[in-house]
Amino acid sequence: MTTGSTDRAGAISASAKANGVFGAGDAASRRVVLLAPDDDARRTLHMLLDRAGLHVAAMAELEHARRYLDAHACDALIARAETAAAAAPALAA
Repeated sequence: MTTGSTDRAGAISASAKANGVFGAGDAASRRVVLLAPDDDARRTLHMLLDRAGLHVAAMAELEHARRYLDAHACDALIARAETAAAAAPALAA
């Protein structure tokens, strides 16, 4: 199970522990935003990504993702195609 905190954008952030999939230096540089409206799917993906050694910020709403991306650096965004396209401008900034 991961431990995390909710930031002002409503995202659940968790520090990942590298488990051998990525080196310690790689894990610190792999920041992922997970945008999924379904609670069960989001929690499952969050746990899988965290166990793979990634720093995960998971959220259900597009507006929360936009605010999070405006304030934080990110290496990848995981979302449905239409949702990702709407959030992409904030990721590119």
